[in-house]
Amino acid sequence: MKNTLLLLVSFFLIITSCKKNQNNPANYNTNIVGKWYWVQQEYYGPGIDRTVFPPELDTLSYFEFDANGTFVEDVQFSNGELLYGNYHITGDSLYVKRNEDNAATAYGIKTLTSGSLIISTYGGASTEGYGFVYTMKKK
Repeated sequence: MKNTLLLLVSFFLIITSCKKNQNNPANYNTNIVGKWYWVQQEYYGPGIDRTVFPPELDTLSYFEFDANGTFVEDVQFSNGELLYGNYHITGDSLYVKRNEDNAATAYGIKTLTSGSLIISTYGGASTEGYGFVYTMKKK
């Protein structure tokens, strides 16, 4: 009986610790692999606290990240026009470079679990500049 109880407690601790660590940078390269669909975009800018853009989202648009560091993007409202490129994750930053771009775009990773991806980009000299927050989900 004592061994069964110890086994159950150990199993519970393993399960709960795995769930807590999903948003850990060590898991980002594993968690990002897959097809991510747009849920919401938020814009922050000078004089604007927050503007949310769910009505204008093309819910069929997506990013699909492969384990080999490449991605395919079905661009918003592009009628299926696909973009291709490379990505990498360093710490809590996602760098995306489309084949047509000269440089990679850096996004801060706010959340990256097996089912939720929230990234942000900010411009300007401080947090009082402008920026976007993108929320995506796996389906």
